[in-house]
Amino acid sequence: MKQYPLAVYPSTYKCVLLLLYSILFFSLWLFGLTHPGFFHKWLEWGCLAFFVGGALAVCWFMALRFLHKPLIWIYPDRVENFMPIKNRYETINFGEMETFSVMRTSRLVCILAVCRNRREKVLNVNSALVRNIHPVCDLLNRMLTLYRKSSGSVTDAAER
Repeated sequence: MKQYPLAVYPSTYKCVLLLLYSILFFSLWLFGLTHPGFFHKWLEWGCLAFFVGGALAVCWFMALRFLHKPLIWIYPDRVENFMPIKNRYETINFGEMETFSVMRTSRLVCILAVCRNRREKVLNVNSALVRNIHPVCDLLNRMLTLYRKSSGSVTDAAER
């Protein structure tokens, strides 16, 4: 059995794939500069903006990977979700959680944490960063059921 805490890191494969896409858009931008009239100027600058944004995102997530800062820490009683803008972890206790589910948007698959007071939190684990979302969600739900069995609280017994 694995020791706690469990960590979910950004996928190196996904970061390299994003870097390759960024380089592709940079080459399109260079091609547009060398052949005037081929692209419209807004398309050229869009390619450059995607390259810069993608390269910065890759650098940020690879730095997280090499500094051993996971996206989420999974403990027996809580989950710590990394918030990149604030550069700190948000703690979500299993005592206030109802379930974890997979949420699909138009392009991403994320993990949604549903709290007991019907408040929802989106974890910083999505399909753009992590290769397998469904096993992570299953693991979180198993940890939640283990926590409920071990705590044996009154509210959990009333829900069964």
